[in-house]
Amino acid sequence: MAFLGVYGVLACLKFRERFNLHNKLAVELRDQLVALHPGLEVRTAWSSAYGARRSKYRALFRVRLYALWVALHGGIALVGVMLSIFALAA
Repeated sequence: MAFLGVYGVLACLKFRERFNLHNKLAVELRDQLVALHPGLEVRTAWSSAYGARRSKYRALFRVRLYALWVALHGGIALVGVMLSIFALAA
């Protein structure tokens, strides 16, 4: 169980790394699109959607999804270690 928790933590961190890569690529592509077609107002649409989401979910907006997953899997690893110690002590 501890192994599964550690594996989950590592998988979440890897997914976060890949998300950052794809997000960076999306931002660069968006910037190129804005440079080619400034009349599309891509930045305005993005800012509007981002602001609406931020105001609607004030408390949850700051919570990062990957942090929740890392905490969950870290807890699983901790429970696995505790159960292993308990089983060895009994």
